[in-house]
Amino acid sequence: MPEKQSWLAKRMEPIIRDWGYAPIRETSQAYPDLAETLRWEVTPPKTLDYLQTYERAIWTYAAIYRICTSASKVPFRVYKKRITKQGQREEITDSNNPNLKLLNQVLARPNPYMTRFDLWEATVAYLELAGNTYWELVAEGDKPPEEIYVLRPDRMTVKPEAKELVASYVFNVNGRKIIFQPEDILHFKYFSPTSDLYGTSANAAAEKSIILDLYALAFNARFFKSGARLMGVLETDRHLSEKTYQRLDRKWRERYGGSEKAFRTAILEEGLKYREIASKHTDMEFIQQRKMTREEVLAAYGVHPANVGLFEFSNYANAEAQKKLFWEDTMVPKLIKLQETVTTFFLPRFGPRLVGEFDLSVIQALQESEETKSKTACSLTDSGIMTRNEARKQFYNLPGTPGGDKITIRGKYITVVEGTEEAEPAELTQEDLRDIKAALRRQRKKS
Repeated sequence: MPEKQSWLAKRMEPIIRDWGYAPIRETSQAYPDLAETLRWEVTPPKTLDYLQTYERAIWTYAAIYRICTSASKVPFRVYKKRITKQGQREEITDSNNPNLKLLNQVLARPNPYMTRFDLWEATVAYLELAGNTYWELVAEGDKPPEEIYVLRPDRMTVKPEAKELVASYVFNVNGRKIIFQPEDILHFKYFSPTSDLYGTSANAAAEKSIILDLYALAFNARFFKSGARLMGVLETDRHLSEKTYQRLDRKWRERYGGSEKAFRTAILEEGLKYREIASKHTDMEFIQQRKMTREEVLAAYGVHPANVGLFEFSNYANAEAQKKLFWEDTMVPKLIKLQETVTTFFLPRFGPRLVGEFDLSVIQALQESEETKSKTACSLTDSGIMTRNEARKQFYNLPGTPGGDKITIRGKYITVVEGTEEAEPAELTQEDLRDIKAALRRQRKKS
């Protein structure tokens, strides 16, 4: 239960509220009772099943492979904020600070068995499959972490605690329980409407679609294994002895069972007749059903068909648009969630004012075409909206050039009046007048 307020706090609370302030509390009033409830919550029971869909369900594999490999190829940059009014920052590349140097080393090679790519691939894959990912942070005492290991979410249990919500993490492996303190684990999770300790994944929403697709594949496999024939019955008006029944059953399977014996002509005896008892395979619309489940699974993960190699309804133009939408609507929000978790709970252990970001400038689908970029830059500089150096910096990340900080209109320098935003217009040259006259003549011809 929440701790009782002191008599002074009770007396002062109405006055504080009248002044427009909320009373100061050391912690949430809901969390102590919440922790008491959560003590019985265990690892989501279907976590292992969700992990196995990566190996068993083709569209789950295709979607998650595309997401986790796309995330892994984006460089993760660490910046240090400067204490300035503009909040400027600089990227940490090679620092004399041993903690910052260690940070770059850990992110580049998290442990002896993983590369940088492996770290983010496993992190994102587990997060997409189960809704949870756990980093084990290996450190000596209060020192910054020296190694990172990605732990399987189906083996992890979160133990709640009254004030901090999480008391410890318990990792179950080989019949042993390894207890981690909260500072030894970095927990990535997606939002869950029914759990305060664990996240949920798209697998939970797409579960029935995935199961239906697996059943359809299993049915097709059995159908072709049995010789591309649906099951039926052999019927007769005569009474068959047990010995005769066993002999007929054995002979039928030997002669007509299996795909390699399909379409043989059957020879019936003992007055037997074959009658099919199931609907035709073509009547069940398996292709349409599989397409529908495919679309549902891909939609749950936010992956467009062209991103997993499906060009049934795509041409080059809309395939490029699908790739752009995939990055803008799916990947960017996921990467923001990852980088904010790392910035908030991991980077402070290496020093203050550190910010981590994925460098999206390397993603071609998010960049303007060179032609569009060039036209935009020229238009902004020719109209006097930007200087040449500003355009070089914004569009091409290039250093400035001498004289590039002056405003120009159509290549002509103009003088900005000090202390105002007004500018003295440039005088028209003979060349400008010829261009204007030519434009007027063209306009008259059109009219």
